[in-house]
Amino acid sequence: PIAYCAVVNSTTQSVFVYERAPAKADYQEDRLRGLLSLGIGGHIDYEDGNNQDIIQTSMLREIEEEVNFGGIGFTPRLRGYINIEHGVHAVHFGIFYIIETGSENVKLNGKEGHKQRFVSISELEDIANQFEEWSQVVLPDIKEYLESNHRL
Repeated sequence: PIAYCAVVNSTTQSVFVYERAPAKADYQEDRLRGLLSLGIGGHIDYEDGNNQDIIQTSMLREIEEEVNFGGIGFTPRLRGYINIEHGVHAVHFGIFYIIETGSENVKLNGKEGHKQRFVSISELEDIANQFEEWSQVVLPDIKEYLESNHRL
């Protein structure tokens, strides 16, 4: 399983978006390189198994490793699962979280993410066809979440 997390700011009604690095030296997965993404996360690691909730432990570790929230906290919210049985996704099962933050200064650590920014729901819809497939799958849920006026 892979924790797949989308960062949202419900106060500004916006979602964190980035382009996966186009260079192989910065991002190893050929099939996703250069595509837009809403997802942050990764595989469960061996050390995650030392805790009661392996999935949540893995998700929190990945978020802490990969994301800088500019000193502002975040709240993870489990939303569902992603299971696509073709292409790059055939060997992966996603556990989808929305990561809610009040920060407007979110940055990815490392070289994997380019052109990082928050975008509105309407802007998301305009660029939806440029996203990797998992991002396209979770987009309706993110829109519903933000439109239902969730707040931290």
